Amino acid sequence: MENNNKNTDQLDNQDLPELSEDLQALFTSNKLPPSQIDQTILHRAEQHLHPLGRSRTNTKLLRWSGVAVAIAACLMIMFWMNISDTAKQIQPPNMIAVNPKDINNNGKVDIMDAFTLAKAIENNKTPQATWDINKDHKINQQDVDAIALAAVQLSQGVL
Repeated sequence: MENNNKNTDQLDNQDLPELSEDLQALFTSNKLPPSQIDQTILHRAEQHLHPLGRSRTNTKLLRWSGVAVAIAACLMIMFWMNISDTAKQIQPPNMIAVNPKDINNNGKVDIMDAFTLAKAIENNKTPQATWDINKDHKINQQDVDAIALAAVQLSQGVL
């Protein structure tokens, strides 16, 4: 028995040009929006993007002033750091370190004191009398070891 009805999922070759024309007519629009609508859309977009009515000059000025403030802040931080480093290096005469193991006079005995003394001995620098930590009248590796031991020693009750 022959089926005379077309299956809706299948199309004959003769129907394709007709379908193509119908689809083109449906999705092709030769109409452009009127210029008044185009101008209205453009005007509303400008209002949305520049709500305060700022001009481009004001926007550039605002950007550059932000950059200037950032640069000024960086310079102030650098200046402050330089002053604080200089203040640490300059010690008034009344604040001279009392501890003879404080070789670099920073107010605390740490491993840098041992390192400073070791470098001075290695480079044959003229030693100071206060550097003789173990009081054997010689400034040598034993004095460096005594400072290093004092630098890493824990006070009682810490552990």
